[in-house]
Amino acid sequence: MVKILYPQKLRNHFSIKLKKKFIQKIEFFVEKQCVKNQK
Repeated sequence: MVKILYPQKLRNHFSIKLKKKFIQKIEFFVEKQCVKNQK
């Protein structure tokens, strides 16, 4: 498992980065949907 290899701090940093990317993707998708609905 990757969890065992990585120290806790590094894992936290990595998961935060992933969450940010994920949130950005969702926001981007929502924006696109809003634009579609406005037309």
